[in-house]
Amino acid sequence: MVLEFIIREVKERTKLDRELLSKFGSDNEFIVVGEVNMPGYGDCYRVQYIGEGLRLIGGVDISTQSYTCLKSDLEEVGSCFDTASLDIPKEYLTLDIVDDILRLNRDED
Repeated sequence: MVLEFIIREVKERTKLDRELLSKFGSDNEFIVVGEVNMPGYGDCYRVQYIGEGLRLIGGVDISTQSYTCLKSDLEEVGSCFDTASLDIPKEYLTLDIVDDILRLNRDED
């Protein structure tokens, strides 16, 4: 299923920047695939790294195998924003996940 995502970057000097980007190197490209409320942290995004292409584990939905980060740790790329159209096999999606992706990656302007 082809879905449109807003590409986001991890802000510098955040925990996610120090811990996650050191693992991936210089590419700083993430997509939001869901939301979750984490006790002690509040509202967070579920994100997938796409710097070298989306890599998914068979049998596990895209949201479950995502990273969790504070909403404040991400920012949109560029002066407007960049987008990516990704063809995600249906085995990694549920109707709720698709609804979340569409809602979270909609242009609010």
